[in-house]
Amino acid sequence: MQQPPTIAIADDYEPLCRELSRMLRALGFGICIQATHGQDLLMQLGAAASPLPTLCLLDINMPVMDGYETARHLKELYPEIKVLAMSFDKEPQEIEKILQAGAHAFIFKDSPPDAFKEKLLGLCDGDVTRSA
Repeated sequence: MQQPPTIAIADDYEPLCRELSRMLRALGFGICIQATHGQDLLMQLGAAASPLPTLCLLDINMPVMDGYETARHLKELYPEIKVLAMSFDKEPQEIEKILQAGAHAFIFKDSPPDAFKEKLLGLCDGDVTRSA
């Protein structure tokens, strides 16, 4: 039996992070890292004794290290991790900025669970759809 894709979540709003984790587990994904900002994510990835996550669900607006800087570091240090950026911000220039920083795709945080599943599985399968 094939293992489910594993996900690292980086989001500074803890209630949303918990809800995303619950939702993604219910959709069949494994959650291996939960971080409150980009620097926390990179520290946990660097210290990980187990295999790296397949995917990263990355909030754009976080303290300490935002999603833009984090995406650039992930692209450089962990290019095998597919990054799905997320935000409530619906400004096209912000979406384009995170994609240029290294995210593979973008989704709005208020998207339904099936949209998250579709985007994440698409990234696993190499179907990189870059829009929201």
